Amino acid sequence: MHDFTEKDKEILYNLDTNSRKSIRRIAKEVNIPENSLRYRIKRLEDKQVIIRYYTSINSYNFGFNVIKFYTKYININSAKKRQIIDYFSKMPNTWVVSTLEGEFDLGIIFWVHNINSFYPIWNKIFVHHGEYLTNSKLFFQYEALSFRPTYLITNKIRPENEKYDITRQEKQLEISKNDMKILQSFSSNAKTSIIKLSREMNLTSSTISNRIKNLKKNGVIQSYRIDIDVSKLGLYHIKADVFLNNLKDISKVIKSFKKCPYVVCIMKSIGHSDVEIEFHVKNIAHFHQLMMKFMDKNPKTIKNYTFFQGRISHKLRWIPQIIKSKNRSNMIKY
Repeated sequence: MHDFTEKDKEILYNLDTNSRKSIRRIAKEVNIPENSLRYRIKRLEDKQVIIRYYTSINSYNFGFNVIKFYTKYININSAKKRQIIDYFSKMPNTWVVSTLEGEFDLGIIFWVHNINSFYPIWNKIFVHHGEYLTNSKLFFQYEALSFRPTYLITNKIRPENEKYDITRQEKQLEISKNDMKILQSFSSNAKTSIIKLSREMNLTSSTISNRIKNLKKNGVIQSYRIDIDVSKLGLYHIKADVFLNNLKDISKVIKSFKKCPYVVCIMKSIGHSDVEIEFHVKNIAHFHQLMMKFMDKNPKTIKNYTFFQGRISHKLRWIPQIIKSKNRSNMIKY
């Protein structure tokens, strides 16, 4: 894979299990000297293999829902495309903004409280940009299972004990102002230090640490991860929309694909397809091989599937952004 070694891939995998781990701990786990590890991580950052350090946050647990919007461009030029991407990237309640290739050109994921709060956003999108968008589709996401990039360390079946994140509403929590500040900071940078937060929030380090522990205990903070540009590793990010002959088979499909080391996310949604599966694969042929392997073993389970490629990640923020208001000290604006 380009000029990256097996040790580089092992480091990436290790960082994605917990990007807040100390250099000393990671060096011990991957069995290289600390100075060498620092050099390798800096190189991965400089080459933008590591795009960002982020925190996986289950915002469902404090009242948010997820709506996904996919669309194709029409009547477009480079300047207008950049303008549309910037428009979505600057919105405080977008979770993901991605350039795609295939069935869709652009993918946006929104955090919303409900349909009533989303409709004005939807209306504004098409008032300002409707003449440049076509074939637009909405998904209402119920659940997402996010997996580690197991393929970096093995091409065999994913270990059963490998940790993965589950984002769905499991409880209804009230989030305090201070907890929200911690989440806002971690959503931008998972490596934000507790000492820095302590200074900014005028709280003791032990208070900050205890709040973080409670956020993890309540399933709000899921994990500390890294966003990897897999194209720099010679891989493709593919999302499959899978249509089933019978929804009773959805658990079987999920159970089977969870074992695949190249699967990085499985989602249950209401909308276009029955289940969505994201892969990091060697090429398009490799993706089809993985799909056909399941279909050969489980005939008449999958009716058909479509797919598109994720090419550029413009934004990844696991919680809506708090912005300043003249009338209210902190608010989430829609």
